[in-house]
Amino acid sequence: MEVVGREGCVGLDTLPTEILLKIFDHLEVKFITDVLVKVCTLFRDLAEDSSNWRIRVRRRWPGQYPALPPDYPINWTHACTELEEENRLWKDEGAGMLECSNGAAHYASVDVVHVMDSIVVSGSRDHSMNVWSSHPSSQHMEPVSKHADAHAGWIWSLASQDDLLISGAWDSCVKFWKVGATGLTPARDKAQLKTAVLCMDIHENRIVAGTFDNKIVQLDAREDVKRMSYYKSHSRPVLKVKITPTKIYSISEDTNLVIHDRVAGKLYKKLKLPQITENLGQKNYPLSMDTVGNCLYVGDSAGHLNLFDTTSDTAFQFVQSYKTGHGGRLTGVQSGMGAVITSATDGVINIFKPVRDLNLLSSIKLDGGNVVTGISYKNKVLAAATCNNTVYIWRPKSQLHSN
Repeated sequence: MEVVGREGCVGLDTLPTEILLKIFDHLEVKFITDVLVKVCTLFRDLAEDSSNWRIRVRRRWPGQYPALPPDYPINWTHACTELEEENRLWKDEGAGMLECSNGAAHYASVDVVHVMDSIVVSGSRDHSMNVWSSHPSSQHMEPVSKHADAHAGWIWSLASQDDLLISGAWDSCVKFWKVGATGLTPARDKAQLKTAVLCMDIHENRIVAGTFDNKIVQLDAREDVKRMSYYKSHSRPVLKVKITPTKIYSISEDTNLVIHDRVAGKLYKKLKLPQITENLGQKNYPLSMDTVGNCLYVGDSAGHLNLFDTTSDTAFQFVQSYKTGHGGRLTGVQSGMGAVITSATDGVINIFKPVRDLNLLSSIKLDGGNVVTGISYKNKVLAAATCNNTVYIWRPKSQLHSN
C-alpha cells in the first residue's frame, strides 16, 4: 500500500482526509474497523470518529434513523455495521442467506422457535422440542437432539438466558432446561401454573409469563417455584410479554398494551391499540411485539405494525401505524439496529430498513401457502416456525465454511 525507504514517495496515509473518506466509502465498515485501523494511527482516528459513520448512514439510508429520536447515546460505528450487514444478507430476497428446513422432525404444527447462541429450539403441538444447529451445513437439516413429550400439552413459548432455556405450554407448566452439547436436560423443578402459558420472557433471572387466564406471572429462575407473584391488567388472554430493567410490557386479545412499573410494582400505563378505519367492524388485536432502543413495535391481527415511543419523558405514546404488505395476521416481529423483520399467516417474511418510513428491503415467500406461526432472530440467524410441521433456518452463506 505504501512504498517505504524512498524519499518523496506518497502513501495512502499522506492523502487528504477527504480523499481517504471517499476511498473508505467503497469499503465495508467491518473491514475498516477490523483491519485498516491496524495499519496506522490516521486510519484508526478516522475509523473512531463517529461523525464519519453518522454521515455515511445518513447518505446511504435517507430518512429518520433511528425511527425515533434516541434517548441514549448511539454507537454510530455499530449502527452502520448493522445496517450494512443486514442489507448485504437480505437484499434480493435473502441472496446472502442459506435457507435450510426440515418438515419431518415434528408431526404436528410448530408454534414456536427460539434462536440461542449456537442452537435453535423448536416447540410443537406434538408436545416435543427439537434442538437444531444454528449453522446447518446443508439445505436439508436434521435435529441435533429430539425431546419427545417435553410437555403434556402444546408447546407455545420459549425464552432463554445464557445456557438456561425455559418453555411454556398448554399443560400450564413452565419448565427449565440446561442447554448442553447433547441437547436439553432438566435444570430444576417445573413451575405449575393454573392455566396455559402463552408467552414468556426473561431478564437477569427474572421471568415473566403471560397466561390464558389474563394474568402476568413473575418468578425468579434461582428461587423456589412457590415464590411466585402475579398481577392482572388484562381482560383477555395475554399473548406476548417483554421485560426490561424497569418495565414489563404485555399485549392481549383485549386490544390493550399494558406497561407495568417493576420498580413501583404497579400499573404504569394502559394504551389501546389503534383501530384502522378499513377494518371498521372488526377489532384489531395485538399479536406480536419487540423493542429496540426506545422503539416498541407491535404487530396486530390486521397485518399492521404499530410503533410506540417508550421514552420516559413522553410517558409512552403511540406514534404511527404501518401497512406491512402482509395479507394476514402479524405473528412475529424482531427488531434491531440493522433491520425490522415481520412474519404473518400469509406465509411471508418481510425484512424492513429500520428508518421511520420502514422501507421494505426484501420479502421471502414460503412454499405452498404455508402459515408462519412465529420467528426468532439472533446473531444473523433467522428461524421460523410453520403450521405444516416445518422448521426453517436462514444463516449467512459467508459462514458456510467457517464451522
